[in-house]
Amino acid sequence: MLEGRIVKETEKAVLVEVNGEKFMFGKSIIKDNVIPEWAAKQKGLNGAIKLVRANSNSNAKTRKNKNGAKNDDLKEQLKKSLEKVQGVEAKVKAEAKTKAETKAETKTETKPEPKPENVKADEDFARAVIAQLVQQLPEYKVKLTRGQKGNYGWEITVAGSNRKEVLMELAKIDKALRKMFGKEEGDADA
Repeated sequence: MLEGRIVKETEKAVLVEVNGEKFMFGKSIIKDNVIPEWAAKQKGLNGAIKLVRANSNSNAKTRKNKNGAKNDDLKEQLKKSLEKVQGVEAKVKAEAKTKAETKAETKTETKPEPKPENVKADEDFARAVIAQLVQQLPEYKVKLTRGQKGNYGWEITVAGSNRKEVLMELAKIDKALRKMFGKEEGDADA
């Protein structure tokens, strides 16, 4: 069995180096990291090819990054950066705590000034007037529905304390809906 080193890999193919020569194979034929003998023979090679990753034999500690720094150097740089960040974080927390403490010390309680008696009477009068107006105003609710054949129907709810006003408002709303949605006076509601 031949040994081949994967040089480049795409979604559907791999570029394999065997005995100093490069060959392209489709990934669909590779089973258990082995290119079958029949595929290798098509490229002029004798025997199946066992695939090996290009970087699998190198030592992780001595690998270098693009800048040439060793992993150990990078680890040391990261450790120093982390210590700086933790130091800044602790400093920020301490400053926030100090600010909160000084704010709490300078905070004084202020009580609202007592209201004169006439202001209280005015508030009570305003509340009474508002309550009376709310009771006199009728409440309206209209639920409009459209049927399958395009006809409209509605439900009208009018609430109030004066029966005559409620009935007049109900009739007024119904008339406006009939005019807008085309129901005749004699039609039955939905």
